[in-house]
Amino acid sequence: MIPKKALIDLKTRFQEINLTKTIPMDQSNITDIPTVYSKIQAKSKEIGFSMPSDLYIGSLLKTLISSRTNANILELGTGIGLSLAWMVDGLGKDGLLTTIDNDPELTDIAKDFFGTDPRLSILCEDGEKWIKSYSGPQFDLIFADAWPGKYSQIDEIFSMVKVGGFYIIDDMNQQENWPIGHAEKAENLVKYLENRNDFNLTKMNWSTGVILMTKIK
Repeated sequence: MIPKKALIDLKTRFQEINLTKTIPMDQSNITDIPTVYSKIQAKSKEIGFSMPSDLYIGSLLKTLISSRTNANILELGTGIGLSLAWMVDGLGKDGLLTTIDNDPELTDIAKDFFGTDPRLSILCEDGEKWIKSYSGPQFDLIFADAWPGKYSQIDEIFSMVKVGGFYIIDDMNQQENWPIGHAEKAENLVKYLENRNDFNLTKMNWSTGVILMTKIK
């Protein structure tokens, strides 16, 4: 038989454990969604666009971009403009943002929503060719949401990031719709990024799987 004092001590210990148990914060409660976001979502459903960015990566991009007063930003892979809406919201009045996609239907939609903003350049171009030909200033943040700058031309892209600047990719968690062989490509990319000594890196099993890197030299 267990002594009464031992039972009381055990009960007290369980109470202490329950009191100190971690309760996750509600990360789904995102209150600063861009006003144009719902309209872009509706357009996405209208045309059957199946690769929209989620709220979490958008919120992260807005937060990082708003840390720079005169940010120079590059997005590779405009898509329908959902991430772009967050980035524009975080961009200062003297900031600049270039976004590139090779689909004219998508860039035309983005221009319909954002084309009057003088801080933006919305380009319909082949990403690989654009990267190879670029000779302008470096960027404070590059969001690579397309094959170029993520799985190809990555060294060229890294040379375009300022020291102290950010490089961000998402969609790194394995997905059911990935083609055969893509999981291995993603794994090899992660290993390559981890071995670079000119960037610090954080992997986040969050959103669709995010890697955030900061250039240190």
